[in-house]
Amino acid sequence: MKNRAAWRLYISAALFYSLLLANRYFEWGSPLHSPLQHILLMSGAAALWMSCLMGFFFSEISSWVYVLIVLIPIEFSYPFWKLPSLTPIDFLGMAAIAAFALKNRWMVWKQDLLTIFGAWTLSAWISFFLYACLSAYFLHGNLRGTFRWGLFLFGYLVTAKAITGPTAQTFSKTVCRLLAIAGSLIGALAVAQYITSGCDYMQVTGTFRQHNSVGMFLSLCLPAAWYGCLSLEESPIALRFFETGLILIGLILCYSRGAWMGLVVGSLTVFMTRRNIQLSFSWIGGFVFALVIIMFIGRHIRADINGRNWYLKIGFDIIKAHPWFGLGPGNYASQIKSYLTGEPALLYKLDLIYNNGIYFWIHLHNLYLQYLVEYGLTGATFFFCALGLLVSKAFRSDPTWLNTACLISIIGFLVHNLVDILAVNSFDVLFGILIALAQTTASPQETPLL
Repeated sequence: MKNRAAWRLYISAALFYSLLLANRYFEWGSPLHSPLQHILLMSGAAALWMSCLMGFFFSEISSWVYVLIVLIPIEFSYPFWKLPSLTPIDFLGMAAIAAFALKNRWMVWKQDLLTIFGAWTLSAWISFFLYACLSAYFLHGNLRGTFRWGLFLFGYLVTAKAITGPTAQTFSKTVCRLLAIAGSLIGALAVAQYITSGCDYMQVTGTFRQHNSVGMFLSLCLPAAWYGCLSLEESPIALRFFETGLILIGLILCYSRGAWMGLVVGSLTVFMTRRNIQLSFSWIGGFVFALVIIMFIGRHIRADINGRNWYLKIGFDIIKAHPWFGLGPGNYASQIKSYLTGEPALLYKLDLIYNNGIYFWIHLHNLYLQYLVEYGLTGATFFFCALGLLVSKAFRSDPTWLNTACLISIIGFLVHNLVDILAVNSFDVLFGILIALAQTTASPQETPLL
């Protein structure tokens, strides 16, 4: 029964995604089409969304995680009728949250939240969201970016519930297998884009809009693929190494130095803290990879330093002007212009003239600095404490091979956000899934790493 429900969920999600994609490319929802087409479009979307909700309701919670993972690399958004521009994972994430709310009574919700998050972590997140709501109200901001962290927490919640079930080991291996397959497909696409563009790494965008996004996704998939090479017996080992190779090649070709840096720092951190001889030999290639990265970085390091200096200077200027409460959630884009002078201001104007939009100053390319600017020291403290308490759970778990792979990805994500902002994609959802997955209890046959 539950297998049939899971398949109905997968089919409904695929059909709903197809409708969103068709709406984007054929612009069925534009004012140029007749009211009848609008009615048919909305009716079909509502019916498929309800079908997805029912699929979530009747299927096992592990199936929910599989759907979220598959949707992460499907990175497109388009305004749907009067709704804002949302991605497929936003729409189906709302369906999953609604199904979870309908499936469980309030007392079950409360018990799950306290058990899975813990009182301190839960209190920290509630404090952050309450502060963000008040800040948005008084400073006339918006909460869209803030509520993205709600889907991140939901991804963590459903994964944490799935790893406590009787099929936790099978579930964890399936998640890693999905990441390896998704990563290898994006890696193959990255290789094709690099070749067809005349070796232009800027065109290596995969299914995303930007080469750094490809790098982030592949750097999150690579440790899971490595874990699969070591522990999965169900698929041929040659296939597993081939998938891992595609991910690694795609990661190099996309030229995302932030992703490289995050992966290397994560790998070396784990290497230094877990002195296992097999682990040492498994990651000896990481040092070679680091040397290759250093060679690549040399060409552009000076230009990048100039750009980062501007981001840091402007960011700290705003913090000095609004130290405690910041500009307000979502107010950066509308207020950044008033803080730019000289060459940074010229770049802003040239963007408007030649690109019809803001690209260089779209954000400060540092998640932590961005949150200090928008939420101030008060709100950023709530956020950093809440995130730190949640991430610390992964570091306190059994030191298994799976935990090791997840920690590399977790550290990589945190480091990469020093030079970019990756919560604007769906990578924050995958980040939440990996934090929970890192807490999977070791199987009786597995020897913990020391």
